[in-house]
Amino acid sequence: LAVQGNLEAMRGRYADGRELGARARSVLQEVALPAWMGALTQMSGWTEILAADPVGAERDLRWGVETLRGIGEMNWLSTTAAMLAEALYAQSRLEEAEAFVKESQRAAGSEDIFSQVLLRSVWSKVTAREGRPDDAERIVREAVAIAKSSDSLLLQGEALTSLAHVL
Repeated sequence: LAVQGNLEAMRGRYADGRELGARARSVLQEVALPAWMGALTQMSGWTEILAADPVGAERDLRWGVETLRGIGEMNWLSTTAAMLAEALYAQSRLEEAEAFVKESQRAAGSEDIFSQVLLRSVWSKVTAREGRPDDAERIVREAVAIAKSSDSLLLQGEALTSLAHVL
C-alpha cells in the first residue's frame, strides 16, 4: 500500500498517494510494529516532497527519525534522516538539514546505496547554498556515480536532479 501510494504520488495523484499511505499506516498500527511504522514515514514523506509540501514531509519524517532512533534501528534511520534533511532544505533551514545529513552519514553503511545517494544529494545542495560550489559539485558527482551502480531509476533521477540544481 505504501509503495503504491508513492507510485500514485509520482503520477501527480497526491490525494490517492496519501490515502494509500494512511491505509498502510493503519495496518501497521494494528500489528504494532514500530520499526516498520518508522520506516513507513519514508513513503509518506516522499509523497509529501513530491506534492511540494515539505512541512508535511518534515512532520512525517521527523516522527520516523525519532521512532527509529528510539528503538536503535539504524538501517532505516539513515535513509529517513537524509529524507528529513531534504524536507528541511526545501524550507531553507540549512543548518538543520546539515545536522540530519550528518546523522544519516553516521547511520549509513558504505553499502547502503540509497542512503549514500540521498544524503549526498541534499548535502550538495546545502553546500551550494552555503557558497561552496566546488565542494557541492564534487559531492553531487559522487551521488551520481553511486546512483549509476544501482538499477533504481528513482535514485538516479534524484541524483541527476540534484546535479542540475547544483550546476
